[in-house]
Amino acid sequence: MTDKQKLFCLYYIRCFNATKAYKKAYECSYETAMVNGSGLLRNTKVKEEILRLKQNRLNREMLDESDIFQWYLDIARADIKDYVEFGNEEITVTDKQGNEHTIKVSNVNIKNDTEVDGILISEISKGKDGVKVKLPDKLKAMDWIADHMDLATEKQRAEIEQMRANTERLRRDFFDEEEDGVEIVNDTEQEETAGKDIGDHHPEVSGDIQ
Repeated sequence: MTDKQKLFCLYYIRCFNATKAYKKAYECSYETAMVNGSGLLRNTKVKEEILRLKQNRLNREMLDESDIFQWYLDIARADIKDYVEFGNEEITVTDKQGNEHTIKVSNVNIKNDTEVDGILISEISKGKDGVKVKLPDKLKAMDWIADHMDLATEKQRAEIEQMRANTERLRRDFFDEEEDGVEIVNDTEQEETAGKDIGDHHPEVSGDIQ
């Protein structure tokens, strides 16, 4: 292996992104890295080195592969409602003339730290618009899971299949509701027949009707 290939392997096990690892190791453009990064992963020696480095990292951090997979699975399943409560409520306000009015306002409340799993929160910040709670990127987690299904336990595979089934059911129910009660009318055909003598297109009715 070349020095740059070894460097690519080191970068790859940190981010599990071939394009990013190739760009850092070879100091090239994003376009070049995007083309060559995935190709380098197919190199037999590179694959073996990545597996060796991954195992060393797991041993050093006292984690096994299923723990890593579970981490990404938890990110993919994270629900913002586990961390905040939001909705609408009616409140009473008084105008300058002293008259009371009821208005509807939206509200967002962050749950107490004792109620949530802080491990999955990547950022909490407070600005002029209020407090922001940021969770890890679910789409990136799902991409990682798709690329590392070989690390999943049987239980984790079953959980993923259940997630897929639930997603498919929701999608199917949504489109079924959209189609209910919809009647398709051929306007062109109606326009062509409109105004014609009824006897011209109905064989059982005579055109001599007065």
